[in-house]
Amino acid sequence: MLSMTGFGRASTREGDQAHIEVELRSVNNRFLKVSCRLPSELSPYEPKIEERLRQDISRGTVSVLVRYRDTSAPPAVLDEALLESYRKRLDDLQHKMALPGEIRLDWLVTLPGVLSENDRAVDEQHWARVVEVLDRAVEALIEHRRAEGARLESVFRDGRSEISKLTQVVASRAPRVVEEYRQKLLTRVTEFLRERGMTIDDSAIIREVAIFADRSDIAEEISRLQSHLTHLDELLDRDAPVGRELDFLLQEMLREANTIGSKANDAELARFVVQIKAEIEKLKEQGNNIE
Repeated sequence: MLSMTGFGRASTREGDQAHIEVELRSVNNRFLKVSCRLPSELSPYEPKIEERLRQDISRGTVSVLVRYRDTSAPPAVLDEALLESYRKRLDDLQHKMALPGEIRLDWLVTLPGVLSENDRAVDEQHWARVVEVLDRAVEALIEHRRAEGARLESVFRDGRSEISKLTQVVASRAPRVVEEYRQKLLTRVTEFLRERGMTIDDSAIIREVAIFADRSDIAEEISRLQSHLTHLDELLDRDAPVGRELDFLLQEMLREANTIGSKANDAELARFVVQIKAEIEKLKEQGNNIE
């Protein structure tokens, strides 16, 4: 089981010709969404970066930050022709207006266009280094997601065990509810009729109890809920992304629990059903982070 939440980082070694640093952060999303922040040199490679991430990640919003600096290339390009043009025009203007002082180089290089950033395209060799760093960042991200996924799996197994115990309690309590209803009904009717000197046919009591038993029968819902718990075990043991299927399964489990609650004409049963629903809701909240 993998979480959709994670962080991964990798970089080149100190002293490498090109300094490359990749940071990956992921949060939950129904689908896979990749958002890249790249230097201008690497912008053409954005589709390749997304393609690489899709090989190992199926769900989540993944933010990619790449820092790239080629130390073998000059940080800026000097336009000497433009610099000379600026110098000549300012020199002519200075003489024409008889202005004092000298034209300094450190001032000239601040003029527009004299110095510009080096936007040299990344060659195949440097791109291969970016891919190598990206691969290590992806491995770190997946390892983080796996560790968080292991914690989530433990939460799910504990929740599954608790739901199973509560379901068994509800299943064992349900038949007694019918018998208790029969006893209460018989007692109330007998006292009512005794006060008025009347009697009642036992078949009428049996018929009323049968109607109550049919209306409050939750055996089918209990069976489906237990079947869903078995399916949950299969998902927890599966070595593949299960987040979407898990979400649908929990919805079905909650549906069965709601039906049991609506049929349970018993305060004690209702209390156990509320606990089952609380456990399922807890798993649904945790399940939002599972890939």
